[in-house]
Amino acid sequence: MAVPLTRSSILLWVALAVPLAVMALRLTVLNPSSANLSCFEAERSFESVDFTSALPERPALLLGNRRVANWQATPEAMRGHEVVVRTVPGLAIENLDGCFPRLIGHYQPELVVVMIDAITDEREARSTLNAIEGIVAQRELYGLFFDLWVTPPIETPASTSGLSAVLSSFRDNLAQWAASQANVFIVNPSTQLSNEEGLPDPTLFWPNGDTLNSAGYKKLQTALQDAINARG
Repeated sequence: MAVPLTRSSILLWVALAVPLAVMALRLTVLNPSSANLSCFEAERSFESVDFTSALPERPALLLGNRRVANWQATPEAMRGHEVVVRTVPGLAIENLDGCFPRLIGHYQPELVVVMIDAITDEREARSTLNAIEGIVAQRELYGLFFDLWVTPPIETPASTSGLSAVLSSFRDNLAQWAASQANVFIVNPSTQLSNEEGLPDPTLFWPNGDTLNSAGYKKLQTALQDAINARG
């Protein structure tokens, strides 16, 4: 026979359940990495930064989500063009495609660097490649002439063998497609971020095994700058 709940037991249950509900909310709806960002939200965020200072002509536009947001000392210039950094929690490559006129075209960039944080499965790999194709198509549609540089997700100490296989396949498909396009280039800094055994160097990452530390970002910047400067 069920024991009826007393007022004190109900209050105790509520006291235990509320913190758990709040934590679940923070890990999902309020987690920037889980955000389903709209064009309106992304555009308003970019505009709020744009209005704080004058924009340079023909900048190097650096775009991304967590990898860009955590980069504390981004380069001031790339190939002689002042760097404009734009990021917002939840920003995905699909946003840059779907909101292209304001998030990319507005800046009339000389070159665009897109950093892709992560790809978790084949479906996401296809969606990411479709979005990159969309960016290139709109570059032609709007008569823009920027070089597009794409940094695919990097191997990290937290990467699983299954995830590594997905990333490897994505990088191969991306490189094959980019080779058939004009002014589209791929920079994969995973080699510079690896140790002598060819594995992701844990000394270049924070203890979570995913976030680059300052030494890791220096390696990333060197790889990126060397590749871009080599193109002249």
